[in-house]
Amino acid sequence: MKKIYPISAILIIAAILALSVSQRDRWQDDHKPNPAPVTPQSDFKEQNTVSGSDKNTKNAAQHTDASDKPDPNDPRVTHTKEGFNIYNPSFKRSQRLTENLNTDEAIDVIIDLLSSYRFVYKENPVALSNASVVHNLLGSNSKKVIFMDRQVQAIVDGKLVDQWRTPYFFHAKSGTEMEILSAGPDLQMWTQDDITSY
Repeated sequence: MKKIYPISAILIIAAILALSVSQRDRWQDDHKPNPAPVTPQSDFKEQNTVSGSDKNTKNAAQHTDASDKPDPNDPRVTHTKEGFNIYNPSFKRSQRLTENLNTDEAIDVIIDLLSSYRFVYKENPVALSNASVVHNLLGSNSKKVIFMDRQVQAIVDGKLVDQWRTPYFFHAKSGTEMEILSAGPDLQMWTQDDITSY
């Protein structure tokens, strides 16, 4: 009976090591740079979005369930031959991120982009990392809606960066609230000079 205890301890240690290796690999996958450009698919079924700053929110096309197709005559949407749907108000707003905006102004633009995303999906993009948020805004989402121009200067190595070229930190406070944090001029997160969306 005494020999069973060392074997049990070895099995427990092996299980803990396997779990920690698995978590490390998952963390590394989540923190890899944004992969190659999004591959087009044609499974888009519905798209009606509006940015948080859109003055015509009340006049926007009615949001329908996922089985309905987008209105092909909606002037706010440009349909690409690759199967993507560019939401023009959000796409145009994202181009402000190429200007020399201060971080507060840039965060306001990003908040508008996330608001458009939430209009379509009723929740934030899954914020496992900065790169995953960017990937979703660039059209890698179930409805193939492009909310952001991939040419904006604020995207560096697949991540949105602040005016000091430091990646933003995205924290989903809930399914519909997203906190955006900039490290500020000292380039260090969690210090006094951090700039936040809240």
